[in-house]
Amino acid sequence: MTKLERTILAATLAAVGAAAGAYFALRGTEKPTAPADGAYGAVPTPVAPGGRGAPGAIPGVVDPADEPDDSALAARPGTGIPPGLRTPSGADYSDPKLLQNLIREQLALENPRWDHVADWIGRVEGPIDRDIKDALLNALQFGNAAGAIQALERVRDGTIVPDLLRVLDDPKLDAHDRGNVLVAIAGVPGADLREAVTGIESRLSGDFAHDGPYLQAIARLGGLEAARALSDAVNATNDPSRFGAEVWRSFDLRRSKDAAEYLARVLGDAPRSEAALVSLLDLTGRPGATPALVTAMLALDAPEQREPVRRAALTALAKTGDEAAVTRLIELAEKGADYASVAARALGTTTALSETARVKVIEVARTTTNDYLKQNAVEALGATRTVAAVPVLTELARTGSELVKKEAVRALGRLGPDAAGSVEAIAAAYGAGDEAMRQHAALALAQIATPEAKLVLEQARTSEASPIVKKTVEAAWRALQAKQARDAK
Repeated sequence: MTKLERTILAATLAAVGAAAGAYFALRGTEKPTAPADGAYGAVPTPVAPGGRGAPGAIPGVVDPADEPDDSALAARPGTGIPPGLRTPSGADYSDPKLLQNLIREQLALENPRWDHVADWIGRVEGPIDRDIKDALLNALQFGNAAGAIQALERVRDGTIVPDLLRVLDDPKLDAHDRGNVLVAIAGVPGADLREAVTGIESRLSGDFAHDGPYLQAIARLGGLEAARALSDAVNATNDPSRFGAEVWRSFDLRRSKDAAEYLARVLGDAPRSEAALVSLLDLTGRPGATPALVTAMLALDAPEQREPVRRAALTALAKTGDEAAVTRLIELAEKGADYASVAARALGTTTALSETARVKVIEVARTTTNDYLKQNAVEALGATRTVAAVPVLTELARTGSELVKKEAVRALGRLGPDAAGSVEAIAAAYGAGDEAMRQHAALALAQIATPEAKLVLEQARTSEASPIVKKTVEAAWRALQAKQARDAK
């Protein structure tokens, strides 16, 4: 290194050292800067969006387009935001005043977004303000009833029920609007069941044409009070035969053990008439029946009972899906004595089976030599979508009698993709079957909808000669295509 180069290097090092010293001296005089809210690493408070937002924006709801983009912050260390999390933003739904203001502002619009109203109103834990209640009642009577019902089905403030009951007394209310009000009452989750049921019950007239919707609302409310009100109505009427599934279809015994226990006592207390007993058996025959209720039904399957009562008892037992009920039906059907065919057919009408009852029905489908019982057992397994029955049903689709084969193919179709292993057996049944069998098989393949089922159905489209069957095959093909399109979304 020459003398000149050494001189230049020494000068450069001196300059760098001086600059560094000045920098650190200045840094020592500055105070550390804390985050805006005084907490190290705190999440910055998002800036409220300016302006009114896009046309049609819902007041109080932050438009995502107005939110700050914090993706870059989330990716950088030391910003106070853990990686993968976004800065909290939007309305504070824990504030009841804010929620009710959002609801109020939305209901003031010409065309409210009822899905938003329902969502917000479902978040209100305390009382709902009077003006909001009035707006809902007004919409129910004079506006968008479907939207109002959607919102009322989320209301947890049961004090709106007396208001709805008073609306029922409006003489200007027509039958359609009255039905809407009854649906609304039955749908309020915060309703006091006793208050709602007795309120509706007090407005029954004794005229079934008028009372039908009222009874339906009581059934939908359910519980012990509903069981009492419905059984009282059956016993009080002069024509119990008018009471049936259309009245208490929504009555769910699984929601109330007390209701089932009450109905067990009603059956044992000798209802007013035979017709009333038959109707009450129709009411009690449903899943959720307690052992006491099943025992009361079993007692009515007795030789001294007249035929209408015994038939109703056997049908009701089947609908419970209870193991003891199913055992009685199978035993009676296997004996081949009086009511054997009634018992077998009752088993075929069930749409619910307990786990232990499923085992019994699978076994009887596999082993019984009573072809009618086997056919109905197979129907029950399909209706209850008993996946464990697929091997038995597949075998019966190959080897059963013609009626059993058809029922087995139908049952496998009801099981859908869970019956994927049965496609070969269904294809064989199609190839060897009559027109009815080929129609059942085509529909079952469309329901199973696996690639193998699709291939068999595609072959049937080109080979089928019967115009009747070909029409069914094409309908099944369209259904399969539509299902695959939905699944692809």
